[in-house]
Amino acid sequence: MQDESSRLITHQPGTLDTFKLDFGPFSESELSNFLIVDSDTEELRDDPDKNEKDVFNQVSTLVVNDVDRWIPSLSDWMDIHFGFLPRWRRDDAQVSLARKGGGIGPHVDNYDVFLIQASGTRTWKVGLETLSVKDEFGNLVEASEVRVLDLEGQPAGEFVTIQLDPGDCLYLPPRVVHWGSATSDDCMTLSVGCRAPSASELLQRVTESMSDSSSILATARYTDMEDIANWSKQQHGGNQKGLSKKVKDKMKRLVLDLIEEQLDDDAFWDKLVGEVVTEPNRPTMDYPIPLSEMDEEWKTELGIWADSKQALGGVLGGTGVLRRAEGIAFAWSVLEENEKMGPIMFAQGRSFPLNDNSDAASLLLDMIANGLPLSRQRLDEQGVKVSDTMKSFLLELIEEGLLYGDDDDDNNDDDED
Repeated sequence: MQDESSRLITHQPGTLDTFKLDFGPFSESELSNFLIVDSDTEELRDDPDKNEKDVFNQVSTLVVNDVDRWIPSLSDWMDIHFGFLPRWRRDDAQVSLARKGGGIGPHVDNYDVFLIQASGTRTWKVGLETLSVKDEFGNLVEASEVRVLDLEGQPAGEFVTIQLDPGDCLYLPPRVVHWGSATSDDCMTLSVGCRAPSASELLQRVTESMSDSSSILATARYTDMEDIANWSKQQHGGNQKGLSKKVKDKMKRLVLDLIEEQLDDDAFWDKLVGEVVTEPNRPTMDYPIPLSEMDEEWKTELGIWADSKQALGGVLGGTGVLRRAEGIAFAWSVLEENEKMGPIMFAQGRSFPLNDNSDAASLLLDMIANGLPLSRQRLDEQGVKVSDTMKSFLLELIEEGLLYGDDDDDNNDDDED
């Protein structure tokens, strides 16, 4: 089964039409030539006079998405160092491994991205202006399996060259042309992107909701009874029967009235936005796993953490912490116009209302969505007294696997290195 979260990209250095793309999963043997570096490999790659059709005439880059989902320590690191971003705005941790000369070619991203050099070195060429979607599609290399831009003829002054050493971080705004080339064989780059739903994606969700609506405006249909009456009095062929401006404007009004009805409904829009911005960009089957779907062996290994009531009771009693499921986007919202309605938690494209309109309830949701793991100490420091309603809410998140109990709290507030 194809796994689009891992990709192996190969190309011939100095060319843009030789990029090849393979999706995972990959076996160890498939990656052995890529991962092992020796003197013979180095000689083949660096000698321009060698033209044998050998694997080492190609350079490779392994790209893996959602790495933070499988490495909790990386997820913790991101929570600390990218805690200035709301959790819903932050996407996954993408890791690229490349040998010298490796890269994925000139391209643009539709979102903000932070590039952190973890090991080795990489040189980046970065455009000084943004590229429109129209211009992007007009400059794609047609023969490439990878979305690579053909930038021949571009003035050199439109780009700057930046070298990243281990520990360096480069921020790129959306739709800025960039391409990186590994300058060492141990090149590892961590990419942290930002979620950015498009207008068309939001509109698609609005229209999906409309199709299930039974409101008067959603079920309204075009009618022209007056025109039918007038037409019936005229002789055959005595009037033009094309689509008139009047007809088209009337149909346009049907659509606009329905859209305005939906967008003016604050509760509808709140729920739609919360679910859209927390949907998984790369859905993974069976993740997170609800407690009810765990086998007995796994439950035995987890101990008290396999039981939602014991897990919550332990944390509230001062034992362990509750962690967010790694790689899951969380957000929360409150409708200020409706003071009686409590805040809503969004996670994994789903909504979880908390029927408590107190300030403590909103603070709890913010701690869950954006803060460090929940502990008795952190709750006390924020002055949050967990009510029965809050306990029921937390139990649901634990049972769904969106929060899980852990004995250790590796996120010490004073240790952020």
